[in-house]
Amino acid sequence: MTSIISGPHVKNSAHFDGRAIDLGSVGGQVVGMNPGTWNFVIEAIERGGLSRIGTIAAIANNPAMRAFAAQHGVMLLEDEGTGPHLHLEVGE
Repeated sequence: MTSIISGPHVKNSAHFDGRAIDLGSVGGQVVGMNPGTWNFVIEAIERGGLSRIGTIAAIANNPAMRAFAAQHGVMLLEDEGTGPHLHLEVGE
């Protein structure tokens, strides 16, 4: 999980405002081209409550995933950042 006082996150960002976190692993697996990452993103979209999910390019640019996210009111975006991770954000 990233910190709001170090790294590339600047003032007035969702991280600084406490509305976003970045995760480098989910379910004990490093974020990447693996079923754990895909399933986590799908479940996060289905659960609701998130406004934006940043993820690896293969998921973020997948037309079916983008449409699925949009149907649930979630913006899916490519966010490789400083390495593969998931960006989970609430609010605007």
